[in-house]
Amino acid sequence: LYWPHAFIPILPATLKVTDVANVGIPFLLGTNRKIYEESKNSLPPNVIIVDVEKSSLSWKIPIQLLPVRLELRLLTHISRSA
Repeated sequence: LYWPHAFIPILPATLKVTDVANVGIPFLLGTNRKIYEESKNSLPPNVIIVDVEKSSLSWKIPIQLLPVRLELRLLTHISRSA
């Protein structure tokens, strides 16, 4: 898979998730569970959470994020990585 937008594999300790979540561009961001739990209630509604430990996707607003074929492909890649 190719991601042409911002990618932060692990969020530096000097930043908060909410500092990055409102930048206005698509991004992928890695963080640990503690930092996520501290900021999850402050995230904007258009954030999609990929939990690699649980192999799950979640979001706050009901939308069709991807065409079904691409969604299945993404879920397959996530489950293979778990």
